[in-house]
Amino acid sequence: MNTQLQGLSFHGMDVELADAIVNNRAFFIALKRNTSIKGLTLLSCELSEGIGREILNNFVVNNIYLTALVLSGCALGNGGASILAKTLTSCTSLQTVMIGVSGVEDGILQELVLAIRGMHRLHTLVWWVMAARRDRWQVFTTILQDPTCNLCQLVLSDEIDDDIARVLANSLNGNSKLMTLQIDKSSSITHRGWQYFSNLLCKISNVHDTYFSNHTLNNVVIRHGENQLPASLSLLLKLNRDTNKKRVAIQKIVRHYHHLDMKPFLEWDLKLLPIAINWFHRASGYVENNEGIDAVHARKLSAIFQYALAKPMMFAPVPKKKAGYKRKAGQLCLRVEL
Repeated sequence: MNTQLQGLSFHGMDVELADAIVNNRAFFIALKRNTSIKGLTLLSCELSEGIGREILNNFVVNNIYLTALVLSGCALGNGGASILAKTLTSCTSLQTVMIGVSGVEDGILQELVLAIRGMHRLHTLVWWVMAARRDRWQVFTTILQDPTCNLCQLVLSDEIDDDIARVLANSLNGNSKLMTLQIDKSSSITHRGWQYFSNLLCKISNVHDTYFSNHTLNNVVIRHGENQLPASLSLLLKLNRDTNKKRVAIQKIVRHYHHLDMKPFLEWDLKLLPIAINWFHRASGYVENNEGIDAVHARKLSAIFQYALAKPMMFAPVPKKKAGYKRKAGQLCLRVEL
């Protein structure tokens, strides 16, 4: 048996060859025994009959060696979608999947999405299935919202506009796995659409939200068209490439907050001020240049000033000890290292 073959490709338009393979049971027996084949490509195949169905049923289902599956120009009618969904569900070793199919109705889309959501080893998905219908994208993005989703790279070949960009960006809230998003057709995305991704990477409603923004997505690729990423989004993507995500979060906070409001912490008197000062010291070690260090220092001074302004008596200097002088009970001397 051939143990060197790494990949197979079948073209459904070659009818004579397809018929010959379908009627050759020995071929499928040998194929099923083969453990070296890691990649399979089906081009223009009917998945409900003929070679497409036979390959899926006799080779792909329950195949623990196959890691890549490509379907391009395939039709899913007459039960083909159910066959494909069954295949995806059972083939647990797949790491890369490309689905380029036609005849996708709403029910078929649901079947495919449910199947893909269960593929926990899948790290690359090329999705070429839908036209620009908002409700369909809502269904698709449940894949990205699944806490067990391990996708690292997503390639979208459909035309993406501002509304779909919003749906995609929202679906990545809480997603800590997807690093690369490739959009083949982005000519319909305006600055408004890109802003949704900027807001995803750096929420500026408050410091807490900024800290827990998406720090994973670090590469947005535009394959066709003249549409370019805004400079602000490119900067955030660059920051996210740092593997130290705590440092990423702190850099975003320093960049976007010139003044950190200490009012919520004043009710604790000075109990939290040392913690805040320590945070600023750590933050200064996370920035990249002197300008960043100066920015952190300025924010630290601002935080201390807010405490001093709200609790002036706690910052009053203690007189030098004189003969016969006794410090009053509870009198506080605060020394702050700047």
